[in-house]
Parts: sequence; structure tokens; C-alpha cells
Amino acid sequence: MPGIIAGKLGDPFLIIAAWIAGGLFTFLGANIYAELGTAFPKAGGPYVYVREAAGPFAGFVTGWSDTAISVIATAAQAAAFGLYLENDVLDSRAVAIAELGVLFAVNWFGLKVGARTQQALSLFKVGGLVLLALACLALGGVKPPSDVQLFEHGFGLAGMIAALMLVTETYAGWNSGSISPRRTRIPTATFHALCSGASAR
Repeated sequence: MPGIIAGKLGDPFLIIAAWIAGGLFTFLGANIYAELGTAFPKAGGPYVYVREAAGPFAGFVTGWSDTAISVIATAAQAAAFGLYLENDVLDSRAVAIAELGVLFAVNWFGLKVGARTQQALSLFKVGGLVLLALACLALGGVKPPSDVQLFEHGFGLAGMIAALMLVTETYAGWNSGSISPRRTRIPTATFHALCSGASAR
């Protein structure tokens, strides 16, 4: 995703500005969800908020659309994982199905096992990003050949809009804390999800 965003903007300062704008947008969204979670401390997240604002039918549509998006996103992530590992031996579809099967098995053993697995994977991801950043700082300063095109095109309004959409999609998931049961401290859970998700981007 970062490479696609960089290709659509074509300028390092615009790339950084897009990620900062996406972070600010996410931060504002977390504040809104924290306020809504305090006002309506019930399980359901966006379903509850839309139902209170626009009625039961709108809440029903919101709940089902969120469910559909979660299922589609899970399948898309598995497909992307399969494409990365595809080779002469492994088929991308087989890898994607195997990944979904492993995740299903992990969650089958209970909430604690699933939570610990997620924490371990998140730690592994953050550690990998830190190592990558350190490697870039240590090995940086190498200029690419003059005939290499780093960006698809120059700056344009359509490219900026597309890049911001991709940035906000990358930050997606921070609002999951609002779906927790009412005994959860929803504002705290929302900000914990925001911080942990943003730190991994």
C-alpha cells in the first residue's frame, strides 16, 4: 500500500503529508467514537449509533454492511497473503485457504488463545517495521539510476484523493473497540485500538 500511495502522489513531501492527514482524520474519528461510546455504552458500535440517529432500519443496514465488509476484508487479506507466497510449488489460493484455516483453528481454541496470537503477530509486525526503518537509515543515501521512474506521474487532484482514500483504508480497524460489550470502557478501548493500529502503519 505505501508504494501505491507514493506512486500516485509523486513527491516525498506530499507522501508524508498524506500520511499525516490520514492520521489526523483517524484521530478525530477516535474522538467522535469515544464521545458516542460514552453517550451510548452498548455493544454494537456503529450499529448502535446509527440506530439512535436514524432509526432501526438504518442501524440494521449499517450492521450488515459492517459484517459484509469484515468478511470481504478478511478474504482480501488472505488472497494478498497468498499472492506474496505464491511460487512454483505453492498456489496462491491454497495459501489463502490455509491461512484462513489456521486463523479459524486459533480462534476455535478460545478468546485467550486468539488474543495472544494476535498480540504475538502484532509484535512481530511492529518489530519487522522497526528493523526495516533501521536498515533504511543505515543503508540510505543511495541514488537510483537516472533512467528509473520512481513515480507513476506528477501531482494531481485525482491522485491526491485516491492516495488519501488508500491511507484511510490503511488506518482502518481502529474503531473495532467500540463494538465491545457494555462492560468495556469504550473510550479507553477505542484509543488503545487507535494507538496500537497507528503504530503498526
